[in-house]
Amino acid sequence: MRRFAKHRPNGRLSPEEIRELQRKVRRRDQEKCVVCLNRRGVAVHEIVPRSSGQTRSPEIFNEHNMVCLCRECHDRWHFKNASGFRALAMRHIARHMRQFYPDWQVPDRPGLEVGEG
Repeated sequence: MRRFAKHRPNGRLSPEEIRELQRKVRRRDQEKCVVCLNRRGVAVHEIVPRSSGQTRSPEIFNEHNMVCLCRECHDRWHFKNASGFRALAMRHIARHMRQFYPDWQVPDRPGLEVGEG
């Protein structure tokens, strides 16, 4: 399997590459929600979403942009007025990601600010 999508003619990951990437994220996060540590209903979540216009691009589909969230935290993340929860969640996500990638930075995007505390 190719490590980076840039070698593909269209710059996109194949469905098999996406599944392998999701397995890698699940192993890294030990099948736990990185916000509340729940093990039930865990799924891989994109920090910067595909809806940002970069569907399947290597900038979106890489382990630096993906974490495991339980169903409840995922739903709260996407709730219409979720800015307070997102700020709290980003603190947990940043702490978690820096354990594996010391130079990891919160993406510079509206709605992904790290909360105080």
